[in-house]
Amino acid sequence: MPAGVRDLPEGHDQTAAIAYTRAVPRTTRPEAAGEQARIEVDGATIAYSVVRSRRRRKTIEISVRPAEGVRVSAPAFASRAEVAAVVAKRAHWILARLATLPPPSPALTPGSSVPFRGEQLTLLLEPGVEPRALDGVLRLMVEPGAAEAAVAAELRTWYLGRANDLIPAVVRAWAERMGVTPRAVLVRDQRRRWGSCAADGTLRFNWRLVFVPPKAAEYVAVHELAHLRHHDHSPAFWGEVARWLPDWTERRRLLRDGESALLRA
Repeated sequence: MPAGVRDLPEGHDQTAAIAYTRAVPRTTRPEAAGEQARIEVDGATIAYSVVRSRRRRKTIEISVRPAEGVRVSAPAFASRAEVAAVVAKRAHWILARLATLPPPSPALTPGSSVPFRGEQLTLLLEPGVEPRALDGVLRLMVEPGAAEAAVAAELRTWYLGRANDLIPAVVRAWAERMGVTPRAVLVRDQRRRWGSCAADGTLRFNWRLVFVPPKAAEYVAVHELAHLRHHDHSPAFWGEVARWLPDWTERRRLLRDGESALLRA
């Protein structure tokens, strides 16, 4: 790791950021926020956006995420040359991260495939029909010629409905088996976590768990429920998970296979 460069913690979405710590001269004028730039390194082009902040004083931070691509957060007074120098210094790290990003989501048109519980459903658009999934087909109540944004909104509504039906039911069933009682079970829109356990016993789960196989979703439920007894990831915690799910490592692998869906949706 070069001097003055530190890796920031990674989230469950497997993205990361690095910060290059240095004193930024305040003699230059602030430049426009949100500018686009690119550099060439060893025949590869890295396009990036620059977001400036007067609150940021001593760091230039680079993040690589599916929805944003390469984003550079910089002090308002950092020059374009200084920003480009930091990007060039970390070019190989950036290219490696870009290579791990999931492909963009396919267009939502009739005949498209959409994930549900570890399988792919064929999307059909049928106005006047209640949304339902049957025999590998998901029918949504949308005009076939509707804008993709309208299809995406209807699909998200359907996913949220199924998530609110399925996830709490799975959690409560496992809670009864494990002899624990969460304070509340909530389904939320989280980008970087499949689930979490608060200090007061409230469990929160990502609605995108409806994308992954049921065995993977059960692993998340048991994982968070085990935190009601062990508020860490100690051997005792993992022993509790293994007590109820002897195949938890395989289930976790299924979950990690579904992380690209978490990043795209």
